[in-house]
Amino acid sequence: MPTFERSGPSYEGVNYTNYGVSQYLHYRLAWQNTLSDRKAPCIEPLNHIATYFLQTLYPASSGFLTVNFDDSPPSVDVTETLLLLAACGFASPDVARYLAHVHTHPQATLLSLLRQSSSPQHAAQADAPDSCVYGRVGWATMRSSWENDATFLAMKSGYTWNHAHADAGTFVLFKNGKPLIIDSGTCQYSRPEYTTYYRTSRAHSVILFNGQGQPEEDIGLGCKFPGHLHSLIDGHGLKYVYADATGPMARWFTRNYRHWLWSGNLILIADDVRAHAEGQLDWLLHYAGDHAADTTGGVRLSNDAADALVRVLYPPCQIHEDSGLADHDPDRKVPYLVFRPQAQARLQQFIAVIDLNPEAPAKCEVVEDPTYVGVRIQTADAVEEFYISRRAIATPGTMEIRIGEWTTDAYLLHLRRASIPGGKTERFFVSDGSYLRRGGQSFLESLSKLTVCWSPGDSLEVFSNDASFSIQVAAERLPGSVRWNGQTIKAEYDSGKSLVRLIRRRTENSVG
Repeated sequence: MPTFERSGPSYEGVNYTNYGVSQYLHYRLAWQNTLSDRKAPCIEPLNHIATYFLQTLYPASSGFLTVNFDDSPPSVDVTETLLLLAACGFASPDVARYLAHVHTHPQATLLSLLRQSSSPQHAAQADAPDSCVYGRVGWATMRSSWENDATFLAMKSGYTWNHAHADAGTFVLFKNGKPLIIDSGTCQYSRPEYTTYYRTSRAHSVILFNGQGQPEEDIGLGCKFPGHLHSLIDGHGLKYVYADATGPMARWFTRNYRHWLWSGNLILIADDVRAHAEGQLDWLLHYAGDHAADTTGGVRLSNDAADALVRVLYPPCQIHEDSGLADHDPDRKVPYLVFRPQAQARLQQFIAVIDLNPEAPAKCEVVEDPTYVGVRIQTADAVEEFYISRRAIATPGTMEIRIGEWTTDAYLLHLRRASIPGGKTERFFVSDGSYLRRGGQSFLESLSKLTVCWSPGDSLEVFSNDASFSIQVAAERLPGSVRWNGQTIKAEYDSGKSLVRLIRRRTENSVG
């Protein structure tokens, strides 16, 4: 496993990425000032490292937090590193954006001079993207906005070794300036609990099999098959990414996928697990603050102003409380939650929802069929439906499923329509699918399976992964403008089939 991804970060987390980069930049600045007639080497991660530090930052009214996966504390101030980065010639808008959010003043004489004389020349004209994925390292972040105290979600499915914990598939949630769903953190390396608890799977919000997570020897020897994150989508009010955490759990699972789909005040978490044999599957949730049973059958989490309602909608689960250890305080025990299905299983799907508006929770109805399982969700302004294809899971030779009038070969399907009677579908999401049809009308056609989100209208904008570069979507007429992943493209219209054909150019970064 490369220590640093070319797009910036190290797999060992924010703290150790900052440590390694800052030590090198001290040397590089001295080298450049001493040998000004020589050209410094090009090191690609340095062009992107500021973006990683920005994307893992959570601005709050009371200060800031950072994503504390692995051996990182809850707040890592990288101001020093970014000042050094700018002084070495790597100033960027994201350096300026970070410094605009974090107003600390390093006390070292060198850094005080750098702040005065080497301020980044790039102005931050606009906010950075609301989501980001580092597929090889296995990190992703999503946020409702860049305002202080926004809602922030980060997930991880990467490599396990040394400072990188056995936590493929875990996630954290910050809201209203506070951590709500958390990483258990770490402790002094000399304490036995560092290895026996903090770095283990049990200390993270993952799924255990018969009480077991990733092999503990992977922490010392390295994980042969790391996890990955794929198919980030951010558009039309929907954010999505999925983790393939099968490799790290290969001792127990032949399939271990986790999907996050964020729409409005709802974050859906869908797990698809297939074990080597039947056993007990436990869905873990680590939280900060307090929890209380809710009349909906879930639990309400609260940490000062931050609160959310968490429900495992499918399968029916009993909720237990287990005991873990506090961050940087192994002598203090703290509770975490275990959602346990009533029966053991070899093949299991979980559908959970985090409702960010617990005062007026959405109404959720599980919809189960031999070929799919899903949930219909009623909110104040919309009806949203989410389905997982069981045929794609159990019998991949026969992919098609029928959901009411809809027919598709998709692995996941999400539809949003207005809550008024007869409201039209206003947003479509298909994951790993090549067609979506209703009756005799096609709504999506592709020669390759892809993950894609779109909303019909005169201004058609499509967001997808790079699995397909030519698709057809339903339209009543040729749209006035068409954009695909931010690129304006030409489109052709077939009035006989009411389909608009989109063709996107391949780029050197495309994978397909």
